[in-house]
Amino acid sequence: MVFLLFFCFCSWIVFSGFIGCLVLFNYPKGNKLSNRLLAFGIFSISLNIALIGLCYFKNFYISYPQTYRLLTLIQYFTAPLFYLFIRTTLLHQKYFDKWDLLYFIPFVVHFIEFIPFYTMPTQEKINYLQYGYSNIRILTQSKNATLLPKHHHLLKTTTGLVFGILQTKLVLNNKNNINKASWNWLIKLCLIYNLSYLCNAKLIMPFQMDTNLYSIFVLGSIQCYCIFSLLKKPVLLVYTIDKPLKKNEHTSLSPNEIIDEPRKFILSPARKKMYKEKLETFVAVQKPYLIKKYSISQLANDTNIPTHHLSLLINEEYGCNYNDYINRYRINYFIENRYKNEWRTFSLEGLAYQSGFNSRNAFTTSFKKFTNESPTTFFKNKDASELVLKCEKARKRKFKNELTV
Repeated sequence: MVFLLFFCFCSWIVFSGFIGCLVLFNYPKGNKLSNRLLAFGIFSISLNIALIGLCYFKNFYISYPQTYRLLTLIQYFTAPLFYLFIRTTLLHQKYFDKWDLLYFIPFVVHFIEFIPFYTMPTQEKINYLQYGYSNIRILTQSKNATLLPKHHHLLKTTTGLVFGILQTKLVLNNKNNINKASWNWLIKLCLIYNLSYLCNAKLIMPFQMDTNLYSIFVLGSIQCYCIFSLLKKPVLLVYTIDKPLKKNEHTSLSPNEIIDEPRKFILSPARKKMYKEKLETFVAVQKPYLIKKYSISQLANDTNIPTHHLSLLINEEYGCNYNDYINRYRINYFIENRYKNEWRTFSLEGLAYQSGFNSRNAFTTSFKKFTNESPTTFFKNKDASELVLKCEKARKRKFKNELTV
């Protein structure tokens, strides 16, 4: 009877997890990156519980011994996936950072650890599993691996706790980045996550329990909370996780509209100064304005400044929206490099592409906006002015020479 209840519980978690994963992965609205990271996180939990449950069915792993060690490898995906989900949600990131792959180093280490098992002949794997099923705990001990069993469990638990601390700190430090309901949901998720891993570390669990049941308890509690939240209030997971910009944060508004309307977010002078220095240094060194269709989301991701904070900074410090801000750099770059030898063979459209614009029309429109003249008229007047200046210098030099004589 107990085994039947255990089997039903595991089956329900796996089935509901797969359904929730499909819903989140395919939903077109909101922050797709955040939704899909959560979907993969739930998928990894479901797959973990399915593989853990199969440990109690002798014939499965004996018939398919190659699938047995997949369990421990997949477990290393869960913690970084939930951390990345929370980070991209709070910071409104739509792209990964270049260093995010480092979070999966434990997976690589663990894969290397189990190379001895993968390289064993099939019959030897079967013999090992048959012997292991005489005591279920033997199957959780990696005697063919490079790490001792206690180190194996310690590494998994430690990485989970570290990611738990990091994501909790993120949530606490970014309370104003999303709406209150979504923030409350995230902080509760962090709380359940941390309590679960503390139990898995046996720091607050006074009684003994099978290691597999520990893992099911840890993973199942996290997934149950996610699934119940999705069923009770789908808006938390799908609609409002990626908080939309307020009206005064849209880059299409004029500076006057931005100044006159009240803002919900106010940047402190210290944070504003820090953001401004970081932004100007990045733009000066990396020249992102030369990238065609470079969006404010990409700039926010590259500078690690929340999108709506970045929009507010540009509005207040530079008195313009993002498009004008980035196009101003492109126009200045164009004017500074117009007479370079390598640019002389380019057409006007080619020059626009070299400056970061994706079309000639966009370049011409922006150029007129900042100089009040077309590119042809501007450089014609500039050439004329420079010619007059050169003639005036030559006349003064000639007059000075005549006086000397």
